[in-house]
Amino acid sequence: RCVNAPRTFVNEEQCTLSFSPTACGSSGTPDVEIELNANNIALLHSITGQYIYGVLGLPVVDHEDTTLESPCTVGLRSRWEIKDATECTHSILGTETNATLVDLLTKSSDTNPFVRDIIFPTRGYSCSVDDTLALDDVELVIGGICYKRVHPDHMSVYDFTYWTLDDTHPGNMVAAMEGEYNPIKKWMDLDNNVFLTYPSFPSGDVPNHSAGRWDTHSTKFPMLGRFGDTVLFVDLPNEIRLDEVAQHFGETSSIGGSGVVVCGSPFEAPNDPSEGYQFDMTTRRNIDLWGLGSQREHLWVMVGLTSVDQLRQRVAWALSQLLVVVPGAVSIADSHTEAFLTYYDIFVRNAFGNYGDVLREISYSPLMAENLSFLQSKSAAYMWETQGKISFADENFAREIMQLFSTGLYLLNLDGTQKLDDYGQPIPVYSNDEIMSFSRVWTGFDYQQARGNVEETSWSGNRHDPMRIQSAWRDKFPKTDLTGGYIGDGYPLCIDLPDKMFLRKGARYRLLGSSSSPELMEDHSYFKKDPNIKRFVLDSNSGLKARLCNASNGECQYEMSVTLDTNIDCVGKECIADTVRVVDVGGIYYEYARPPCVEQAFYNNAMKVIYRERWADSSCANPLLPYASEACCSVANLRAQRYPNYLYDQERVLFSTANSRCEEIGMTSCDFNDIGGIETHQKGYHWSTDHCQILLKVNS
Repeated sequence: RCVNAPRTFVNEEQCTLSFSPTACGSSGTPDVEIELNANNIALLHSITGQYIYGVLGLPVVDHEDTTLESPCTVGLRSRWEIKDATECTHSILGTETNATLVDLLTKSSDTNPFVRDIIFPTRGYSCSVDDTLALDDVELVIGGICYKRVHPDHMSVYDFTYWTLDDTHPGNMVAAMEGEYNPIKKWMDLDNNVFLTYPSFPSGDVPNHSAGRWDTHSTKFPMLGRFGDTVLFVDLPNEIRLDEVAQHFGETSSIGGSGVVVCGSPFEAPNDPSEGYQFDMTTRRNIDLWGLGSQREHLWVMVGLTSVDQLRQRVAWALSQLLVVVPGAVSIADSHTEAFLTYYDIFVRNAFGNYGDVLREISYSPLMAENLSFLQSKSAAYMWETQGKISFADENFAREIMQLFSTGLYLLNLDGTQKLDDYGQPIPVYSNDEIMSFSRVWTGFDYQQARGNVEETSWSGNRHDPMRIQSAWRDKFPKTDLTGGYIGDGYPLCIDLPDKMFLRKGARYRLLGSSSSPELMEDHSYFKKDPNIKRFVLDSNSGLKARLCNASNGECQYEMSVTLDTNIDCVGKECIADTVRVVDVGGIYYEYARPPCVEQAFYNNAMKVIYRERWADSSCANPLLPYASEACCSVANLRAQRYPNYLYDQERVLFSTANSRCEEIGMTSCDFNDIGGIETHQKGYHWSTDHCQILLKVNS
């Protein structure tokens, strides 16, 4: 593994550009899709050692006569196995029930070839009264297909490794005492079977298992998806999301070669065992080494007693008693040392600094995120769109960062006394409404990709570096603040930024090195491999190029981050670009970071943008912002094409620019079906001519 730390707000100023042929760095989360089929599940087990199975045998009605809720229950997700029509008999249902279920199943956008999930709508559909309580073992034949009602977790794929441990599944210890093979491991190890059959009903000497038992224990099994689904690498459980997995499926999170941005941990020093600064480290081979859980305390005592900066050490100790991570809430507490010392170093570094900086660092700490359960918290929209689940962002940290770490429970006067209302009662700082709003702020936080030269076992996740944000998991809607406004108040509206902001004072550029892959935006993984990708190459006489090159004695002196301190006149292509993403400065690349601004959730004259092709995805976009590329059609032809002189792949332009480009080549913008003339990975969002409405749902 590459040993360099990822670039974050903590170490960015100390990063350097290395031209060593052995240099390596991180290219972010691998852009890999994995189909959950039998071959790939077996491969994931082989690579990771985790016991991954699709689950069969879950009952619709168990041996205790416990039944599933009716699929006609409003808001309920029901699952239906797809079978050949000859294998089923159409169930006798009421006319209204039959019509409703057939309509929902046939109109579902679910593309899984083995099961279909439907969610009963809140309005517009209903079932016959006589059917609502008796829809257990239902089979519906529609054309040549049978849809059979099954358990909502039937054929879901889980990591069952937790249940293979000696002290988790009762049958494991019984099997060991009787000299039999582990009952969870045997499916993969002995039978080469990627499915585990849940024993709902008696089978030999195995007792029957109730549906309630599954509901109780299944929460401990990370779910990968459904058998037949195609899942993103980023959505895999931590124990499976390894570089080795990404590499096998054709991608990696590492980059190497000449011109690589390399970073280290803050105040990291070379290891010199002769100085006595060493400790035992956990590995896959020594996880039972005695005393690892106490090692960090021994190291802390040694440092505290012998350091010359006693005041710093005492302030750090005081801060650690306020911003507490409970070891029992962190799964590696009994085996790891370095991750806890890294967390404590936050207080040592910032002992004489700003408390706001301390709060920022502990908020990005993976230990704090695990301790207060917002690690990998996902937005309600993401969970609904990807898993069909109704869920809410985790509220734990949103509450505790106020109650324990900052504001406290009640408003205070300048002298520290509590502010009182007209009835003499203390005035709370926040209510549950603020907690729910702030919980959406803490969505999307995830481990950095694993790296080398740190104490880390492959299954534990990167608990050393500040977390990264997975943009797809983030809640994208406005969040209220504590004063009746919104968190974005005080920032300009994005539509009010000046034209060609990328050349204006305040524009910021981040060094990427020889990699042209952006870090703040996402490109298809093929961009790294396609030599024909069109880049935005700055002209030789460009003022922007001169500033980014920062030449001395004819050699560019690339800075890690460049903020323009004055406006720059445009040259060549810069004059017709609405914005830029990544710019080429003679083989070294910089990524443009737009200044912080607010994009309003509701605005007038919204236009529809389509992702690649009509049947893939579409959304509303503000025509006054550069959100998408042009799509130009000739008369009566909805297979669009791009403007032949577009500036770079994945370029985003204003709606008016898109129209002008199409008119220039004798075509018009259109509500297109597909984009021709370019490869699939070169397509992004493209403007259509269709207006769209942004609607707000209010639950009364």
